[in-house]
Amino acid sequence: HEGKTGAYASAISTFEYWATHNELNLAKSNFTHFDKNPADQTKIEIIELSKDGISVSHVNIIGGGHTWPGSNPFNIGLPLGKTSQEIDINEVIWKFFNQNSKK
Repeated sequence: HEGKTGAYASAISTFEYWATHNELNLAKSNFTHFDKNPADQTKIEIIELSKDGISVSHVNIIGGGHTWPGSNPFNIGLPLGKTSQEIDINEVIWKFFNQNSKK
């Protein structure tokens, strides 16, 4: 999430890079926040930008671990953190690519 200097950028920096690369105005970002399943102790923030058929999206799982959102929580003995049940990330990814397929 935070990135690593000299290795890779943070998730939000990557979102900002692609927004700028695609000439999208970061000030016009749409923010969606929700916590429809308080029992899983996670929340969702989705930032989206779209213009002229070009879209950039960032999904932040607040309080989630290094797990796949919407999957069955499991623990294989590693400290992976919480599995968010707020969204099914498969559906979110499919929707994004389905709506933003290259023409």
